[in-house]
Amino acid sequence: FDMLEGIQRNVSGVQRVEHWDNYAQIMMRGSQITAFRNGFNVAMPFGPLSEDMSMVEKIEFVKGPAGFMLSNGEPAGFYNVVTKKPTGKEKGEIAMTVGSFETYRTTVDLDGKLSKNGKLLYRLNLMGQLKGSHRKYEYNNRYSIVPVLKYLIDDKTSVTLEYTQQFSQMNVIGSNYIFSKKKYDYIPVDFTTAEPNLLPTNINDKSVIGILEHKINNNWKLTTQLGYFNYNQVGQSLWPSGFVTGSDSKIQRGMSVWDALGINKTGQVFVNGNVNTGSIHHKILSGLDMGTKDYYADWNQGAALGDTTFDIYNPVYGTVSAQN
Repeated sequence: FDMLEGIQRNVSGVQRVEHWDNYAQIMMRGSQITAFRNGFNVAMPFGPLSEDMSMVEKIEFVKGPAGFMLSNGEPAGFYNVVTKKPTGKEKGEIAMTVGSFETYRTTVDLDGKLSKNGKLLYRLNLMGQLKGSHRKYEYNNRYSIVPVLKYLIDDKTSVTLEYTQQFSQMNVIGSNYIFSKKKYDYIPVDFTTAEPNLLPTNINDKSVIGILEHKINNNWKLTTQLGYFNYNQVGQSLWPSGFVTGSDSKIQRGMSVWDALGINKTGQVFVNGNVNTGSIHHKILSGLDMGTKDYYADWNQGAALGDTTFDIYNPVYGTVSAQN
């Protein structure tokens, strides 16, 4: 369903360190690798929202130092999510999935031409999902809308405009952690520190990408890209402030605000081509990548959840005014 589910199973040496089912934080060869989308560096302290697979064409991994290729990134490498683009072929697909823990999902993928002369192409990917969990009161409901337009000016030049809107609503962040002085098997698999009446965390992730591609000749190509990414999270996190003195089972739960805003403005211009020196073939890439990122977060407001402690080995839910 999303890129977090299969990466560590299908790419050697890669581990997922994200633990809230909304960001894509991935470790490889000793460090966190940088997240790219369509060649743009989109990594933030938290965010952007992980891409739903309904909008993804492929995911590219580069292992080893990234500086020789992109002049930025982590020493272990990076990954690049390539989103679906118009192909010019008239086709469509509708898929529906029903699964365990009240999982219901529908995706739509439409691809084709909007003009009779075949110069204006489109791609539209839609997704809606309701998904529960094996843990109590845990859910992750999402939708995404990704329209893409591509105009073929001539046989050498094209302009592409892509808009992405993703939304995720989930239970309070942090409630899936287990805190126990005993072994994990003392805690049932459906254990949570959350309450059924907690407000959800809502994440809105929007982006706009514009791409101009021009084929200079058979060997050289010029590409210009502009991108704007906006990540907006409104919610709260749940963490225990500690165990009660003299007890190995009772904790005091604490609630705190976690609102965040991430804005990423970036642009690229580059040329790539092929040159032969006798029998030696060269691939050349040269360009400029510039951008600015701003990230704001609020963790300062917090309070104890309820007036009583919480027994992790004998949890009782629904006794606190969690909405307050």
